[in-house]
Formats: sequence, C-alpha cells, structure tokens
Amino acid sequence: MKYAGLMKPPEMMTQDVYGFALSQVATNIVKALQEKIKSYKNYRGEQETRLSALSDSIVSLRESLRKDGTRGLFNSYKDFSSLSTGYFGYGYASMHLKQRYFSGVKDPAKREQIRVVVEESIAKTEIELESYLSWGERETKKLKGEIKEFKKVIRVKLKPMKMGQVIIKEFPIYFGDWYLDQNSLEEHQEMMREKAKGQIVEYSQIIEKAKKKNNPEFEDLIENYEMMVESLKKSMSDMSRTWEYFDKIKVKIEVDATNSSWSFTKKEVTIAIPDYGKKILQSFDYHPTVRNVIRAVHTSVIHEMTHVGQSILTFVGKKITDNFRAYKNEAGMPSKKIQTPEYNQHGDPKSLSVRDKKELHYLDDGEFYTDLRDNIRTIMSDLKRFSEYETFTEKDKLEVFKALTGVGSKSKWTRSTSPNSFFHTLKRYAKGKYKKAVGEAYKMIFNTHQRMASRIARVHLERKKWVEAPPRQFDQDQQEQLWTIYDLSYSKVGKHISSKSDLMSNYDTFWVVDVEGDDEIDAFVSYSSTPFGKKIGLIGSDGTSEGRNAMLMKGAELLLKRGWYAEVDARFARLLKKRLGVNHVQDEDQVRTIINKPLEWDDDRKCYTRNLEGKGDVVKYLVGLPSI
Repeated sequence: MKYAGLMKPPEMMTQDVYGFALSQVATNIVKALQEKIKSYKNYRGEQETRLSALSDSIVSLRESLRKDGTRGLFNSYKDFSSLSTGYFGYGYASMHLKQRYFSGVKDPAKREQIRVVVEESIAKTEIELESYLSWGERETKKLKGEIKEFKKVIRVKLKPMKMGQVIIKEFPIYFGDWYLDQNSLEEHQEMMREKAKGQIVEYSQIIEKAKKKNNPEFEDLIENYEMMVESLKKSMSDMSRTWEYFDKIKVKIEVDATNSSWSFTKKEVTIAIPDYGKKILQSFDYHPTVRNVIRAVHTSVIHEMTHVGQSILTFVGKKITDNFRAYKNEAGMPSKKIQTPEYNQHGDPKSLSVRDKKELHYLDDGEFYTDLRDNIRTIMSDLKRFSEYETFTEKDKLEVFKALTGVGSKSKWTRSTSPNSFFHTLKRYAKGKYKKAVGEAYKMIFNTHQRMASRIARVHLERKKWVEAPPRQFDQDQQEQLWTIYDLSYSKVGKHISSKSDLMSNYDTFWVVDVEGDDEIDAFVSYSSTPFGKKIGLIGSDGTSEGRNAMLMKGAELLLKRGWYAEVDARFARLLKKRLGVNHVQDEDQVRTIINKPLEWDDDRKCYTRNLEGKGDVVKYLVGLPSI
C-alpha cells in the first residue's frame, strides 16, 4: 500500500481532480488579471493630470532658456527643480543651481553653457516622467503575458468564481494503475461470492440432514444454521451494492477556506485556494507565478486524494471481507504499535499538553503518511538550497538532514537550522511514529535501503542542467512530476497514454531539467531506441516560459544530431525548421521505411496522415536526422 514508505493516491482520479482544480484557480486568476488591466486603461491620462505642473514647468523653463534674463531664468529653473525633486526625489534636478550661476546670460556663449547644463537636468526628469506615465502600459504588457501563461494550464473550460461562490463537481471513482483496479475488485468480489455460495450449500446440507433425523435436540442447530445462511445471502446482496454506494466523490473548490479536507461521510474533497483575485486587485504589484500556483494546487490535491485512497481501500476491503470473518487493517495507516489514537485533529486530545491545531494534525494517525510526504519534500527543498554551496559535501548533507529531522547535529551548516515542525512534533509526542518518519525520510533522500533502492531511486537534479536517466531511476515523486507535465502538455492536443506506469514503460530514457533550482522537474524530452536511431516520443514542460524554452532548445539540440528524429505536427515542424534549423525529411520512401506503418503521403507538403491510438487520424512531419 505504501510506495517507498509513502502511500500514493489513485493517480488517474487524482490527475482529473488536479486538472479541474488547477483550471478553476487559473481561470479565477485570468479574470482578476483582466480586471487589473482595465484599471490601467486611463492610467497615463490620470498621471499626466497629476504631473501636469511639472510638465508645464519644463515647457516654461525651455522658453526661459531662450529669451529670459538672469532673474526670470532662475525663477523658472527653481520652479522646475522644486517640482522634480518633490515628485522624484534627488538625482534628477539635483544640482540646485544658485541665482549667480545664471548671471551673464546676455553673452551667447554663457547662455549656451547654462542651456546645456539645465537641459541635462531636464532630460533626466523627462526620462523618469515618461517612466511614470508609461508604467500602466508596461504593467498591461506584463499582465497580458501572465494571462497567456495561465491560459496554457487551463484544461477544462470553466467560468471564474464570483465572490463567496463555491464550485462543486462530481468525479467517478476509478482506479487505473493503482493498488486496486476494477478487474481485481470484481475478481475479489466473485471469489468471495463463490465462497459464500459454497458455505450456503454446505450449511443447507447440514440443515437438510438435521431435519431428516427429526430430532428435537437439533432444533437450535437448525435455527442457527438457517440464520447463518440468511446472513450469507444478505452479505452477497450487500457486496453487489458496495461499489454503487461509493462510486463517486464530490470535489469542492472554496476560496479562502481555512484548510483543504476530505470528508468520508459526505464523500467530498474540499480544495482550499487563496483568494488570488482579491490579492491581485488590491495589491499594487502582487502577481502569482504559474509555477507557484501549480505547486500549491498539486500539493493540496495530492494530499487530499491520498486520504480518498485510504478511504477507498478501507471501505472496499471491509465491505468485501468483514462478513466472511476476514480481518483487514485500516488502509494507509501507520502500524498499530506506533499509532496514537489519543490524538485526533477533530476532537480534544487526551493529552492536554497538545493544544496547537497543526500539531494535532501531525499526530492524527490518518494524516501520518500524507504529512510525511509533504514534509519530506520540504526537507528536500531545504537540502537543495544548501547543496548550491561549493563546499557542501555528502557528510554535510547528512548533518543538515539530522538537524532538520531533530536527530541532532552540530556543524557550521546547522547552527541556525531549526528542526522541521512535523518531525519535532512527532519526536515530542509520538516516538514510534518519529522513528518511522525519520527512517522513511532517510531512505527516500539518501537512497540507501538495499531492499528499497530500486524503488526509491531518485535522479539528482542541478539547476538548469539537463540530466539523462532511464525511467527506473526516477522515484515516485519524480514520476508524478513527469506525469503531471505530460498531462499538462498534452491535455489539449490529445493524450494517448492513460497512466503513469504506461508513461514510464513506453520510453527508454528521459532527458529532464530543473530550471528553477527547486529540485522539481520543469521540462522533459523522452525517447526510444529504434533501428533508425533515437526517436523522440514526447516533450513537455510545466507551462512556464522558462520551462517551455528549455524544452524547445533541448529538443532542437537533439534533433540536430545524427541519429535523432521525431514525428511532429505542422506548427512544431515550422518552428523547428525556420527558427532552429532542424531538418525536414521530405523523401517519401525514407519516411515510409522509418515509420513502417500505414500512412497517406501528401507530396505537396511532404507530410503524411496516419492513425494514432487515442487520437485518430493525425497529420505528421518527420524531422531530424534519422540513420538510413
């Protein structure tokens, strides 16, 4: 149930919920940014009115430079200097020339000398003045760019939320590549039905034999077995309704809610999102980045959908097995010997020493693996920042890890390092959980546990450095990042891969890059080896301009090498050919040999149409330098 110590949510459901939540958040942000742009429509005119006195003083000063005497020229300069300094501070008209400097203006040479000095001051002020006046135009351009970026991550067309509005959408429960799938569930149910049928037959035979003996002493026995038969029949009936009861969940998007949550009784996930719109409209320069929004939504969805997964496994398991006297522990929970049922985030703890709601959340058994996942990521981010120092060694990494998890460490790197609050809380109130959490964190980060090594391997990322690795080297978290990027990149053009496991198994190798330096994959290029070289199968990015540019440049770099090729659409083919100089394979015989699948050739455009699973008929161009 736990992969590398961390339980994973039902991934296909999770991706759909994530797509919906991210789309709604991005739609809200786009609306707010559009409203912000409207507020800048009259900005220049308003600022021109506000700064009109300064503009007029510049006109007067230039006129005075042409014809006025010492006193008139000095008074014009003084008015200009005072206004410029008042609006922009010192540094523009800051020489504060005295009246005597303007004497002798009857001499043309002297007047020209004064004009050059004063015009220099005017020029500095005019540059700053135009900067003030054009600020709204610059912001408008910037906001339009941000709108474009946020629109790229919108997968579902939704309406922006109004003030106080709550959005609810239902999602069917389906497993995909998870711990449990529909087929295995049906097989399990059928097995239990057959078991029940066999017991019914057995008990019915006992009843029949007892009745034939017509012995009053057997009446109680007959009654007991008849009750058991009826119970088994009811269990079979209940089993058929199990999935009908728990067939879907509701996902609620709520702005400015206190916390995201999962309610089993309501079968409802609440995704709490900040009021980005309010912050954007009320703040002078607040602009959420696509990267941070994606990360916040993804973290929240993964956390709550993991709880959904816990409930699914527990519910299904209990409903199927309990009536046949089979025991099944709570899914996704820590082992019983380290559980702390006395601490419950929804009620008062038995230990009056714990009052903090955050600490209670950490101590709640149902939150253990979800909080562990979140805080391992936090520690990895912290370690990433330390690793940017040239003198930071593996030994130093271990020391910082100990300090962050509360194990204890003293070194130059840990003097100002405070323990992570999750680990600190467990260490104080739940020793068993604490030891388990530290152990799982250590295995995940340092990849030293022999039995788990292949499963928790993690590709080391360095900022803006592309890394090549086979799928098996990516840990669960990195695989989720790759799947999220794939889903984000192909949701609008059509996806032909249905699960994370298929993504990992369809390609030999991935090129990945961390653009931001936050230990997260921002772009990837995947390829497979063929008789004609290495064929790029997928490229994707996190939707940011940095991630997209990195993806394009890496793809072009590979396609310019002999033995690399790809099938691309018309738009991408034009981009690769015109801007990046990538070769377009135009020989029909070569294309048919390389593709080796039924296709319809277009001799005019030197492209072809072929059928792709999940997409239907598509037009493709063969680009690169395949070996043939």
